[in-house]
Amino acid sequence: LPGTSPESSVILFYNLISKGQYADAYELFSMNRKGRVLRDNFLGGFRNTLSTNVIGLEKYYQDNSFATVAIRVVSLDRSTTGGPDVKKAFQGEWTLVNVGGYWLLDKSNIKQVPVLPGE
Repeated sequence: LPGTSPESSVILFYNLISKGQYADAYELFSMNRKGRVLRDNFLGGFRNTLSTNVIGLEKYYQDNSFATVAIRVVSLDRSTTGGPDVKKAFQGEWTLVNVGGYWLLDKSNIKQVPVLPGE
């Protein structure tokens, strides 16, 4: 089930990705997002992901229907060339919608950014 707070839904999403439970992570999407992001494309997008780690998370806005959460995530991906694993950082925000008391991920504006020392 999705989280009962915007922050818990975002953390759950990345925890599921880190555990390889991509289909469960996809179920945290709103119907609107599922209409824009095809399930098979989503599942295939993580074929090289070994882990994800939420480095920072801050709720910027919340009312009864919508919330915006800023996020910074570091992932460890399997090399596609046979070299060492690749660390990547992503930063941006999720917009979530409240559906029956549960917060679903609806829109994202997340971009790859440089990995900082110590991440």
